[in-house]
Amino acid sequence: MKKILLSSIVAFGLIACGGSSGNSSKDNSTDKATQQKKENIEKTKEEPSNKKDDKKTETTKKIQNEDEFKDNWNILIEEDESKNELYVGIKSKKIESSPKSSSYTVGSNFFVGCKKKDNYFDDFFIFFRFDSLNLENEEFLFGTENPSYYINTNIKIGEEKINVDLVNPNAFTLGTGYLHLSNEKNYVLEKIKTSKILSLDLDWYGEEKPVHFEYDLRGINKMIDKAFKKCGY
Repeated sequence: MKKILLSSIVAFGLIACGGSSGNSSKDNSTDKATQQKKENIEKTKEEPSNKKDDKKTETTKKIQNEDEFKDNWNILIEEDESKNELYVGIKSKKIESSPKSSSYTVGSNFFVGCKKKDNYFDDFFIFFRFDSLNLENEEFLFGTENPSYYINTNIKIGEEKINVDLVNPNAFTLGTGYLHLSNEKNYVLEKIKTSKILSLDLDWYGEEKPVHFEYDLRGINKMIDKAFKKCGY
């Protein structure tokens, strides 16, 4: 339908210039100008379509990327009805690291979670879990309910190093160990939501060099949103 309209415009242009019996160079000039105008119109019609297709492709890729990393995390839910408290956490896949002078490996997970109390969002937490924990340079933490130690160290999120305090809340417990982030929580939370890798180096007892742990953060942003929503955030 639009091609017919364009041919009508061409015919009208020829008539306005005096028809085919006029100057032939003028006719040729009019034909070229009309043809150029037609090509510009066709090009303009195509561009929005291409942009829409590009935008659709980008959206599809984003959804695919989010789905690709959903298996990196598990959601954990624990409820204490007597205290009217709800805990929701997300746990990373277990990673393993080997102290250089030992024949064993140490498994570890990274956790982010939140607490809901009396049907309101109460707090959130970030910590690391280890199959075993045998650190050097721990300092005793006074004023806590259980014997606790803490270490001051750097964690690396993306390309940025952040100085943090990590608390071991059950210092005298053998076996599984935990290190809870006790400062910079809000800043660290925002950084991990937009980063791909978090790494942590720990001074391990009897080791010359720190033991390196590296956690894959891809997909964490969507999972944090799900968990915090359950806590009423």
